[in-house]
Amino acid sequence: MVDEGSVTLSAHAGFDIAKDFHWLAITDDRGRQLCSRRVDNDPEAIDQAISDLKAVAAEHGDVTVGVDVMGGVAALVTAMLL
Repeated sequence: MVDEGSVTLSAHAGFDIAKDFHWLAITDDRGRQLCSRRVDNDPEAIDQAISDLKAVAAEHGDVTVGVDVMGGVAALVTAMLL
């Protein structure tokens, strides 16, 4: 988290996993939408989504990321996030 005086900033992200494509949503600590977009299920698209997460982290501090399923179709996303 980034401490801006008495204000602590952070962000939260979630991946909605599906077979052909996923959906990434990112909100700030006040629930304002920072990103909501399709992420194809391929390494290049997932890498771009991770770049988006890093950009948000640079501006808002820690980003907590949730994935709605584990294994199977989520394996590539999970591996690349780690």
